[in-house]
Amino acid sequence: MSGFYELVRTEDGLPLKAFVHSVNKLEMHWHKVLEILLVLKGSINLRIGKELYLLKENDIIVINGNETHNTSRTKEDNMVLALQIDQDYLAGLYPEICNIKFNCNSIVFKDEEVLNTIRCFLAKIVWELNKKREGYRLLVLSELNQLLAYMISSCDNIRIEDDKSDIMKEDMERLENIISYINDNLGQKITLQQLAKREHISLYYLSHFFKNKVGISFQEYINTVRLDKATSLLITTNDTITDVAFQCGFSSTTYFNKIFKESYNCTPTEYRDKTNILSSISEKVEEDKIKDKTYLDVDRSAAF
Repeated sequence: MSGFYELVRTEDGLPLKAFVHSVNKLEMHWHKVLEILLVLKGSINLRIGKELYLLKENDIIVINGNETHNTSRTKEDNMVLALQIDQDYLAGLYPEICNIKFNCNSIVFKDEEVLNTIRCFLAKIVWELNKKREGYRLLVLSELNQLLAYMISSCDNIRIEDDKSDIMKEDMERLENIISYINDNLGQKITLQQLAKREHISLYYLSHFFKNKVGISFQEYINTVRLDKATSLLITTNDTITDVAFQCGFSSTTYFNKIFKESYNCTPTEYRDKTNILSSISEKVEEDKIKDKTYLDVDRSAAF
């Protein structure tokens, strides 16, 4: 996957989705849901907009709806619990929540009593989802509502005025259009000039708009998305390096090699030689299995 809007589908008739997964690399994306991450094991890198965080075991962070973010692994193995909550459900209970931006991040927010209480709510929610006792949906909703009420009263948050909230929605629609265009035309030459013309805005405004919303420059983003596709092709196909370069939209093999080496400290050929195709496919299958499990399916004695 590359930069994209993620449509999160809730499960089991509940306005939430909870899962444990091992982070490898997930490219820049955003979604409407409110997401809470808790690192159960190891560490991960997380970028939210302009900010880059190193989250370690027991760290917790809230990703607000429509915040662009991506994750990647460190040298350590990792295990992360994610709770995604439907914003429409939240708005139905408490309309004001649409204008609240939570600033709950254990790296900078050091109130351990508050953080431990949130961790406890997360554990209870996942426990009930796993055990599925009679009436468990009511129990899950009860814990979820208490969690949200507690976060509103106890966590740092910013209240966004209605008019500014509308501007944010317009900005995200524009960003979604831009990234969709990039994804659809990745193998072609893509310039800021083209996109500025499509969006009926100035080149200067678009350049600053993109970096402000995504956290990196337009060209850095294009190269990142193209490299993501290139590494996938190198692992899963026998295409020549030249073919891979042009499929991903690089102007020349020389430029592809240069950008690739800057990011991976090796050439595309060296990267392919170092990578065992079968083991990569096997690891991907195992990661997908982990994503489909609940927290209690993944070594519950060690995780919490």
